[in-house]
Amino acid sequence: MGFKGCRDFVQALEKSGDIIHVKQEVDWDLEIGAITRHNCELSGPAILFDKIKDYPGHRVLGSPMANFRLLAIGLGLEPDTPLRNIFAEYTRRMGQSIPPITVKDGPCKENIVKAADLDLFSFPSPMIHDGDGGRYIATWSLDITRDLRSNWINWGMYRVMVYDRKTLVGDFTPGKHIDIHLKEYMAQRKPMPIAIVVGADPMSSLTSASYLNVGQDEVNLAGALNQEPVELIKCETIDLMVPAHAEIVIEGEVSSGTLYPRVLLVSLPATATGSICTILFM
Repeated sequence: MGFKGCRDFVQALEKSGDIIHVKQEVDWDLEIGAITRHNCELSGPAILFDKIKDYPGHRVLGSPMANFRLLAIGLGLEPDTPLRNIFAEYTRRMGQSIPPITVKDGPCKENIVKAADLDLFSFPSPMIHDGDGGRYIATWSLDITRDLRSNWINWGMYRVMVYDRKTLVGDFTPGKHIDIHLKEYMAQRKPMPIAIVVGADPMSSLTSASYLNVGQDEVNLAGALNQEPVELIKCETIDLMVPAHAEIVIEGEVSSGTLYPRVLLVSLPATATGSICTILFM
């Protein structure tokens, strides 16, 4: 059986010794990014930064799936599973499809911040590299959009930067599935609804970076990799479904002619203390 969300995955990593807690205060400005990058180069364990400068009560998770032990744990296997066995099991599950289930309530609905009260800089989004244009709230995330002409839902992983208090900018690469969706909306001069999910279960995040064919829903693959259905819940302001156990859900829309998602609402677990607000994957 898989993990419903990020927190029970972290608990499993704590049990197996595959996560390091950094209790000393670290700076969101370049320091978190540098430590996480170096850790990835060493194929180190996941890192949970427990104390962020200027952001008491918030945490940042780094490199949650940067080595094969972490992948094995994410798949529900033993940490020391041989690499060939990990590949064999992953391939077996790739041939399956387990549709999601819909729930009426979930952790991500416990605390809802509407646009009038929203400040995206209230989250400890790190400045990752010197010379970056801004701070990235999403590098290991799900960007969820719907095809305008069908029920095809795409989960993609695209870097999303905080532009100002209520606006994000996304790297929607030409030719990617999100670009296909966006062009359909732009052709009809309609805003494209988008949900950006930070801190979903590890297989949902991994699936969003996979290569599926046009028309295939990544959520069905996430269920197969988890060996149980992903629990989805309806957004508050847009007609999209998101993982119910996510740490952060940002609801917005991309206006016709621009790549800037205007944020409508943010929902997250009620327990601000200890919340995992950014997931870094270098």
